[in-house]
Amino acid sequence: MRAKTLLATLACIAVGSQAVATGFSFTFDNDSEGWTKGDFGNGFGNISTGNTAAVWENGMIKGSDHSSYAYHFSPNLGGGHGGLFGQNLSLDFRSTNAGGNDPFLVLVSSTDFLVLEKTIPSSANLVSYQFALDASEPWYFNSSEYHNGGNAVVASNSQILSVLNDLQYVGISTDIADGGDLTYTDNVQAVPEPATLAALALGAVCLIRRRR
Repeated sequence: MRAKTLLATLACIAVGSQAVATGFSFTFDNDSEGWTKGDFGNGFGNISTGNTAAVWENGMIKGSDHSSYAYHFSPNLGGGHGGLFGQNLSLDFRSTNAGGNDPFLVLVSSTDFLVLEKTIPSSANLVSYQFALDASEPWYFNSSEYHNGGNAVVASNSQILSVLNDLQYVGISTDIADGGDLTYTDNVQAVPEPATLAALALGAVCLIRRRR
């Protein structure tokens, strides 16, 4: 019986680990890892995640003023990323020219999107950035100051969590400045922490229910 109980506990913990470990990590060490050239407009129907592969170069993806494309989009993340709420999305980024306070990050679910506007300076090397995946960061919900001005809606925690629960794509601007700038993106990741403790807690709950 003890062996069966132990196996049941381990199974519960394994399930908990899968449920909690809903992060993503793209290092671009060998290729573009499914990222594409896309675009972001002023509404959900104007978001194009692209069907043209991003340009990979020296362990990074390279962007430019590539005609109608102004963003890089991740491959479909498949939803189920609510465990990222309250964590950080981090990336290494470089722009050859400075930009204004424009939409920089886009998080897209099946029905809604979040926009984070940032002023990105020019730099000679990659710069590491971290952005909180909660309302401590000024995300906009289905809008942006860039497109909607004073009518932009600042996202609530519940709206951010809703998008993360059904997160399909992460988008990163590649057109930072007017004129012919170049951008480089590397190490895009968001990892729930501490996943192990949360998995153990879920396993304990599962075991208690099993005993009952």
